[in-house]
Amino acid sequence: MLVRSAIAEASGGAEAFAVAAGVDAEVLGRICSGAHRPTVAELAGLLERAGAGLRVRLEVYDDDHDDGLHLSAVADPGRHRRIKARAEEIFASAQPA
Repeated sequence: MLVRSAIAEASGGAEAFAVAAGVDAEVLGRICSGAHRPTVAELAGLLERAGAGLRVRLEVYDDDHDDGLHLSAVADPGRHRRIKARAEEIFASAQPA
């Protein structure tokens, strides 16, 4: 979704965006279709090279925020606790920008 939005805002369409981002148009197509899920670092680099940006904000999980995440937590409470604890560690150690 981020990449598709950046392409829509860029002049020249997907091919020009791929050239600016330094990626093959086929790779860009796979990202847009969901067939390839880049890491956050890959995504940030791709957007930056194309003149866009990525801002990440960590938040303490709120189970009213996303029913899908809540259902995942119910299905595997141990995994949910580990993920939440790790997110809180990262958030606590983050330096202000």
